[in-house]
Parts: sequence; structure tokens; C-alpha cells
Amino acid sequence: MLFFSDRDGVFHIFKQAIDETQPQLLVGGKEAAALPRLNPDGSMVLYVNSRSDVGGIREPQSPHIDAALGIQQLMRVPVSGGPPQLVLEGRGINNLQCARLPSTLCIYSELAPGEEHFYTFDPLKGKGKEITGAAIHESDFYSFNWSLSPDGKLLAFSKKFGTQGQPAIRLFSLVDAKERLISLPGWAGIATLDWSADGESLWSTAFTTSETTSGLWTTGFNATGEWTLLKVELTGKVTPMLRESKMNLGWAIPSPDGSKLAIWKATGTSNVWLAESQ
Repeated sequence: MLFFSDRDGVFHIFKQAIDETQPQLLVGGKEAAALPRLNPDGSMVLYVNSRSDVGGIREPQSPHIDAALGIQQLMRVPVSGGPPQLVLEGRGINNLQCARLPSTLCIYSELAPGEEHFYTFDPLKGKGKEITGAAIHESDFYSFNWSLSPDGKLLAFSKKFGTQGQPAIRLFSLVDAKERLISLPGWAGIATLDWSADGESLWSTAFTTSETTSGLWTTGFNATGEWTLLKVELTGKVTPMLRESKMNLGWAIPSPDGSKLAIWKATGTSNVWLAESQ
């Protein structure tokens, strides 16, 4: 399992086996490092490094979209450890993800006030092209959440539509640029999105006053302050999987084989919980 933490004073990248109680430092140093993701073949960890002279690491997919955006470096390091190497530089990098083999697609996004732009990149060669049809122009900060499907064919976004601002999952095809919405009636909004290992659904955290499901995993919170992890199938079926009234729920990232799910839960401090998939 990969995660980033400021437990030693600065955000660093750690890795931890699921049967171990203590993590190992993978990326340290004086500069903040965050957002660890695997490249398509799983041999490298990709992450965002923020130079102290141009701005600090902000929360991934942060709501503070009008804040000053510094220059970040997208880096790579072998999973087994070693010296980090520069992949590219960008301003306001807030997320990066790669598909799994046989797809070799990797995407990162850059935030600017009220908008988000998407670019392909090669972990060895650097920045590719902008995906113009995927650009977001919104005022709702949750609309800047996104996740890349394991096969590299779909981008999933959280979105609100209609006069009442009903939440939905927007699916954008990277093959033909077509779009469709999966409505989540009864929820006030969607906080996070993560694809299931098989690409047939999403894990999502959402906040609302009632329950729904679709093809993603999502977490949400209701009027009573309760957060819920949802499994949202691409057919539109939504199933509440986990409720939490004392801690916030965040991302839910599956293991490559889909048998386990790493779930972020937090109060004043943060913890990662591991759940067995049924």
C-alpha cells in the first residue's frame, strides 16, 4: 500500500505491506511529496513534488481552487526504492493516474481558478497532449474530482446538474469523446471517486440526505453528518456499503485483483483501513 503523510514533519511517500504494522519511507527529503500512483506495469511510483521556493503541497483535489498555484514537479521512483527522477513540471498539478496494462495511458490535471485541464504524459518521456474535451469549467470544487478507469477508456467526474444542483457522475470517453451521466438522486454531492479493479463500477464517497448507488465506489455524508461509501455500478445501480458517523470517509482504492479495498478515514489525524471485498 502506498500513501503520503506528514508524520515526520514534511509530506513524504511511504509504502506498507498489508500484513505489517509500520510503514517504510519511500520518498523523503526536505521537499513535500504527495499523490503516489503506480505506472501501468507497476514498476514505478509516480508522485507530485513541490519545491519549497515556489509553493507548498496542497490537498489533492483541494477545494481552495482560487488559492495561489505553485509549480509542482511530477516525479518517478522505482517501487523498490532509489533516486527520484523528474518526469515533468506543471502549475497547479492536483491529480495524476495511470491505467493498467495493456493500456499505457497516464493522465495528470492542472488547476487554475475555476477550471481544470487534463494532459497525457509518459513516465519516461514527459508531457504529452492536452485532452481538450475533458476540460472542466465549474465553480463547485467537488466538480474537480476525477478518476481514470483501469482500461484507460473512461474518465469519471463528479458533477451537479439541473436547477436543484442534483449530483451525478459524468463519464467521458477517451475513445470517442462521448459523455453520459449517472444520476445520484437524494445525495447532496459526491466527495471522491475511485474505479473498481475490474472497471465495472466506482467507489465513491458522497454526502446527502438519502441513499443511492451507481457503478463507482463513492463516499458521501448526509444531513446528520454521516458519511457513506457507495458502490456505483455503470448500469446506474447504487449500493451503500459503509456508513461512518464519527469519522470522515475519503478515497477507496482497490488492490489490483479487487480482493481488498484501502479506505481513508480521518478525524483530527488520518488512518487507512483495509476492507476485504466480498
